[in-house]
Amino acid sequence: EFRGLVKYAVNFALPHETAEELIKEIVADQGTSLDELAKHWFLTEQQIKQMYSCGMEIGMHGCSHRSLTQIGVAGLQEEIAHSSDYLGELLGKAPTWFCCPFTGSDLEPDMTGIYQACREVDVKAIVTQEKAFTVPGGDRYEIPRFDCIHLPPRSTELLTA
Repeated sequence: EFRGLVKYAVNFALPHETAEELIKEIVADQGTSLDELAKHWFLTEQQIKQMYSCGMEIGMHGCSHRSLTQIGVAGLQEEIAHSSDYLGELLGKAPTWFCCPFTGSDLEPDMTGIYQACREVDVKAIVTQEKAFTVPGGDRYEIPRFDCIHLPPRSTELLTA
């Protein structure tokens, strides 16, 4: 599908600077700005605090949402450290969960750099992009999940699995 091809090009195939310019042009052609889109797509600091105060676990997903294959292990370490510092300051407690953008597992097959970067900021669990149910005794650094988009009513995937 076209949307998937564009997403792949912007997140993996194009150099970061080129992708940024392309996104800005597409957004401008739609008569808006990245700042306006951010107001609609992302949570405010107050909303994050409110969710946390109501008992929701707030985890990290990186601060730039760039492909880890493009930023490498050093970039990943910076992403995780920055996210941990930001959320720790905002909430009074650093997050202990992480989920790599775009699965992240293609950065390195054994995930050593991801695990190390997470351990440095005391991450207790890593959620993967693998679509599966969790099982007792599973690896806390390889927790599978289902995105809401893969659950009914938007999908019948679980009903036919």
